[in-house]
Amino acid sequence: MHDRSPSRRRKPPSPDGRARNDRERQRRCRARSKAGEKRYVIVVRENRLTESLRLSGLMTEAELSSHALVEAALSRLVTEWMARWLK
Repeated sequence: MHDRSPSRRRKPPSPDGRARNDRERQRRCRARSKAGEKRYVIVVRENRLTESLRLSGLMTEAELSSHALVEAALSRLVTEWMARWLK
């Protein structure tokens, strides 16, 4: 067993499970990195984005209320755009 320095001591898990969530988030981040993926942040006007997704038929009004679904739709759009231009 390796000895850890006092500065590397692990914190006890928080009662709300935050430490476990942090580890899971870190695991997903490492997996994305290993797969050659990187997360990007874009800034857009929400009302224009949601209106565009709705008018294009990519998402329904009900789906637009979920931030995760909007992110997934944007990811699919960018992936399709890359595939089209990189053929």
